[in-house]
Amino acid sequence: MPQHPAFLRPWIPESEETEAQDKSETHLVLRNERLTNETLPKFIETLTHLSLKQNQIQVFPEQILRLQALQRLSLAENRLHSVPTEIINLPCLISLSLANNR
Repeated sequence: MPQHPAFLRPWIPESEETEAQDKSETHLVLRNERLTNETLPKFIETLTHLSLKQNQIQVFPEQILRLQALQRLSLAENRLHSVPTEIINLPCLISLSLANNR
């Protein structure tokens, strides 16, 4: 099996029950909520894990670029066409999932 750079390794979230209280302010999963760019909530800057998988997001949410603690980001299965190059400026980002966007 080919080895992938660390930032391309898949993010496999832990069970929601595991350490739920410790993660409540750093992990946010909004999966299959039918969110659009207009209905996205404002994210707290301490987020380290953000999953917006299976929504209807068409344009990369610029507010994500301000999440300096973000380590793992999933925008898979949305409607994105591009991602801003500024994403490389997120100092802690180690995993980015953009699979199956249309």
